Amino acid sequence: DRIAQVEATLRARGIALLVLALPDKADIYADKLPRRRPAQVAQRHASVLTDLSRWGVWTLDASAALRATRRLFPSFQPDDTHWSPAGARAVATAVGEEVRRAGPSLSPAQVTTTLTERVPHDGDLLAFVPTGAARAWIGPAQHTRPTFTTQVETGGGLFDAPPVDVALVGTSYSARAEWHFADFLRGALQADLIDHAAVGGGPFAPMEAFLAGLDAGGPLPKLVIWEIPLRYTTQENMP
Repeated sequence: DRIAQVEATLRARGIALLVLALPDKADIYADKLPRRRPAQVAQRHASVLTDLSRWGVWTLDASAALRATRRLFPSFQPDDTHWSPAGARAVATAVGEEVRRAGPSLSPAQVTTTLTERVPHDGDLLAFVPTGAARAWIGPAQHTRPTFTTQVETGGGLFDAPPVDVALVGTSYSARAEWHFADFLRGALQADLIDHAAVGGGPFAPMEAFLAGLDAGGPLPKLVIWEIPLRYTTQENMP
């Protein structure tokens, strides 16, 4: 209900909303689970997407991109609840294709992303396996992730820079620099954006803050991309 209300609020201001629905890691790697999940959890993904479709909310399900990526690279970090940079890039590419298909025209930018190096990465799931000093002998193994740099050229000078037409709102999937999602999204859109995502609190608190900022005045974006992990749409995970 709240997602539909936000969509209506933005539409009344002439702003398009694209909900980026992120599946659980367990949806993408269901074959790795030792047992079945409870039915209400396993059915959550389809249930929420059905509701959003019925309400006419423009939605992109990230599942297909993450499953396709998994054939070549881990789409989620092995010891983390979050996607990998490869998964983030695949989803950003899917968003870019969807916006070109059905979204508003955006002020163009030239965006170039370069792979830099691989660095060690300790994911958030390691908190559940606290092996401490014995980790070198008994695990878990040390994983790594690639890092990237991104350059954005909008073609404008100090006083004639084009407007930023895209706002990204979401969670740590979008806010944390490790995944490089915002920059991958800039590249997929070939447009600049302002990242309003925040770590902690789920997807709804950053959206409330974004809407409050709109009420304060200033230029409006043409498009809001709202990244929502679907696990936050059931009551036990809401703040």
